[in-house]
Amino acid sequence: MGNNFFQRIVFLISLSILLVLTFCNKKKKIENFDSETWVADEYGCSGERLDLMDEILKVKFKLRGKKMSEIEDILGKPEGIELYKRDQKYYIYYMEPNENCQTSKDNPLKLYVRFSAVGIANEFTVRTD
Repeated sequence: MGNNFFQRIVFLISLSILLVLTFCNKKKKIENFDSETWVADEYGCSGERLDLMDEILKVKFKLRGKKMSEIEDILGKPEGIELYKRDQKYYIYYMEPNENCQTSKDNPLKLYVRFSAVGIANEFTVRTD
Protein backbone atom coordinates (compact mmCIF):
# COMPACT_ATOMS: atom_id res chain seq x y z
CA MET A 1 0.00 0.00 0.00
CA GLY A 2 2.73 2.49 0.88
CA ASN A 3 4.58 2.51 -2.46
CA ASN A 4 1.38 2.58 -4.57
CA PHE A 5 -0.05 5.38 -2.42
CA PHE A 6 3.03 7.56 -2.92
CA GLN A 7 2.99 6.92 -6.69
CA ARG A 8 -0.61 8.17 -6.83
CA ILE A 9 0.26 11.26 -4.80
CA VAL A 10 3.23 12.06 -7.06
CA PHE A 11 1.04 11.55 -10.13
CA LEU A 12 -1.71 13.86 -8.80
CA ILE A 13 0.78 16.56 -7.84
CA SER A 14 2.46 16.34 -11.27
CA LEU A 15 -0.92 16.54 -13.01
CA SER A 16 -1.92 19.55 -10.91
CA ILE A 17 1.30 21.40 -11.72
CA LEU A 18 0.88 20.65 -15.42
CA LEU A 19 -2.70 21.99 -15.41
CA VAL A 20 -1.70 25.16 -13.56
CA LEU A 21 1.19 25.84 -15.95
CA THR A 22 -1.02 25.20 -18.99
CA PHE A 23 -3.74 27.62 -17.94
CA CYS A 24 -1.43 30.29 -16.54
CA ASN A 25 0.66 30.53 -19.73
CA LYS A 26 -2.30 30.86 -22.07
CA LYS A 27 -2.03 34.01 -24.20
CA LYS A 28 -4.92 36.44 -23.92
CA LYS A 29 -6.91 37.20 -27.04
CA ILE A 30 -9.42 39.88 -27.90
CA GLU A 31 -12.21 39.09 -30.32
CA ASN A 32 -12.08 41.12 -33.57
CA PHE A 33 -8.44 42.11 -33.11
CA ASP A 34 -5.46 40.55 -34.90
CA SER A 35 -2.98 40.49 -32.04
CA GLU A 36 -0.40 38.38 -33.91
CA THR A 37 -0.15 40.90 -36.76
CA TRP A 38 0.10 43.78 -34.27
CA VAL A 39 2.92 42.15 -32.30
CA ALA A 40 4.80 41.12 -35.46
CA ASP A 41 4.88 44.74 -36.73
CA GLU A 42 7.47 45.95 -34.21
CA TYR A 43 7.88 49.76 -34.19
CA GLY A 44 5.19 49.96 -36.90
CA CYS A 45 7.86 49.37 -39.55
CA SER A 46 5.69 47.41 -42.00
CA GLY A 47 2.58 49.58 -41.65
CA GLU A 48 0.40 46.73 -40.37
CA ARG A 49 -0.38 48.52 -37.11
CA LEU A 50 -1.66 51.55 -38.97
CA ASP A 51 -3.97 49.21 -40.90
CA LEU A 52 -5.21 47.91 -37.52
CA MET A 53 -5.97 51.37 -36.10
CA ASP A 54 -9.73 51.07 -36.62
CA GLU A 55 -9.70 47.66 -34.94
CA ILE A 56 -7.70 48.85 -31.92
CA LEU A 57 -10.02 51.82 -31.44
CA LYS A 58 -13.06 49.52 -31.55
CA VAL A 59 -11.65 47.07 -28.99
CA LYS A 60 -10.10 49.60 -26.61
CA PHE A 61 -13.14 49.33 -24.34
CA LYS A 62 -12.50 45.58 -24.03
CA LEU A 63 -8.89 46.33 -23.11
CA ARG A 64 -9.76 48.78 -20.34
CA GLY A 65 -9.45 47.27 -16.90
CA LYS A 66 -6.84 44.73 -17.95
CA LYS A 67 -3.54 44.31 -16.08
CA MET A 68 -0.18 45.25 -17.61
CA SER A 69 0.69 41.60 -18.16
CA GLU A 70 -2.59 41.03 -20.03
CA ILE A 71 -1.96 44.07 -22.26
CA GLU A 72 1.54 42.73 -22.99
CA ASP A 73 0.03 39.36 -23.92
CA ILE A 74 -2.28 41.10 -26.41
CA LEU A 75 -0.13 43.96 -27.75
CA GLY A 76 3.37 42.68 -27.00
CA LYS A 77 6.10 44.46 -25.08
CA PRO A 78 5.85 48.23 -25.41
CA GLU A 79 8.42 50.12 -27.48
CA GLY A 80 8.49 52.86 -24.88
CA ILE A 81 7.41 53.50 -21.31
CA GLU A 82 6.66 56.96 -19.99
CA LEU A 83 6.33 57.61 -16.27
CA TYR A 84 3.45 59.86 -15.25
CA LYS A 85 2.33 61.51 -12.03
CA ARG A 86 1.21 59.51 -9.01
CA ASP A 87 2.95 56.28 -10.08
CA GLN A 88 0.94 56.04 -13.30
CA LYS A 89 2.68 55.08 -16.51
CA TYR A 90 2.13 54.91 -20.24
CA TYR A 91 3.02 52.05 -22.54
CA ILE A 92 3.87 53.38 -26.00
CA TYR A 93 3.40 51.42 -29.23
CA TYR A 94 4.41 52.93 -32.59
CA MET A 95 1.65 52.86 -35.22
CA GLU A 96 3.88 54.28 -37.97
CA PRO A 97 7.57 53.68 -38.73
CA ASN A 98 10.03 55.46 -36.44
CA GLU A 99 13.82 55.83 -36.46
CA ASN A 100 14.28 52.10 -35.72
CA CYS A 101 12.88 51.24 -39.19
CA GLN A 102 14.57 51.44 -42.61
CA THR A 103 12.17 54.23 -43.58
CA SER A 104 10.65 56.44 -40.93
CA LYS A 105 8.27 59.33 -40.37
CA ASP A 106 9.38 62.48 -38.58
CA ASN A 107 6.51 62.45 -36.10
CA PRO A 108 4.91 58.98 -36.16
CA LEU A 109 1.52 58.13 -34.69
CA LYS A 110 1.71 56.19 -31.43
CA LEU A 111 -0.74 54.30 -29.27
CA TYR A 112 -0.50 55.38 -25.63
CA VAL A 113 -1.91 53.00 -23.01
CA ARG A 114 -2.20 54.64 -19.59
CA PHE A 115 -2.05 52.48 -16.48
CA SER A 116 -3.18 53.41 -13.00
CA ALA A 117 -0.81 53.21 -10.03
CA VAL A 118 -1.96 49.61 -9.47
CA GLY A 119 -1.21 48.60 -13.07
CA ILE A 120 -4.70 48.62 -14.61
CA ALA A 121 -5.19 49.98 -18.15
CA ASN A 122 -7.60 52.90 -18.07
CA GLU A 123 -6.98 55.03 -21.20
CA PHE A 124 -6.05 54.39 -24.83
CA THR A 125 -5.14 57.30 -27.12
CA VAL A 126 -3.54 57.59 -30.54
CA ARG A 127 -1.45 60.72 -31.06
CA THR A 128 1.86 62.15 -32.15
CA ASP A 129 4.23 63.84 -29.72
